[in-house]
Amino acid sequence: MKRLTKTLFFLTVILTVFACGADHKNEKTANNTNTNSLNMDKDVLYVYYFHKSIRCKTCIAIGEQSKSNLVVLYPGKVRNREIVFKSFNIEDEAYQNLVKKYEVWGQTLLFIKGKKVINKTNEAFMYVTTDPEKWMTTVKETVDSLLI
Repeated sequence: MKRLTKTLFFLTVILTVFACGADHKNEKTANNTNTNSLNMDKDVLYVYYFHKSIRCKTCIAIGEQSKSNLVVLYPGKVRNREIVFKSFNIEDEAYQNLVKKYEVWGQTLLFIKGKKVINKTNEAFMYVTTDPEKWMTTVKETVDSLLI
């Protein structure tokens, strides 16, 4: 019975991710494509949330909770712009250079510092609504790993 419950939970998460069109790459190195709309400082940690115009409750919660977690966990770094959260509608022409640079095609949450890019989309879909404390821990671990 426990295995069936885990299997059903996992399938629910997978279906949610596919339904919202999330990107499934865990980590990658940023390429050298120039981003005309944003000047990125290599010493700043950027958290980019890419989404479509029409979003489900979970997709909205990912953006809201991720930003909120950063403010709660790192208030000074957010205030000093050492950590910057930005949300982008991938259907907006103004952000197509970023969409191409990060090879985004659906809801995607990226933590970026210098050339290091960590994709936490899958974990966000798994935890943001079902286990917000686990999501906050995941955000903290990810940020801490990039601030070293």
